[in-house]
Amino acid sequence: MDISKYFGGPINPSEKDELDPVIDRQFLTTYELAARWRKSQRTLENLRTNNKSIPYYKINGSVRYDLLDVIEYELKNFFQRVVIDG
Repeated sequence: MDISKYFGGPINPSEKDELDPVIDRQFLTTYELAARWRKSQRTLENLRTNNKSIPYYKINGSVRYDLLDVIEYELKNFFQRVVIDG
């Protein structure tokens, strides 16, 4: 899935030498994701426990969600209501 359009289009390589796939990643904490989705941190913990969560990293006991995984999940689960006049 190409999500570059949600970040203002493709990144111009001349602006930055090249994106590093590890260094240039952005991560959200459980607190930040809970606030973004308006859910409790406990709900996210339950989703992880029941293997219904989006991919996450656990580093030194801290859970982190890759922002691109979060956005991809949100886009896959977006449903637009269609109203048919008739």
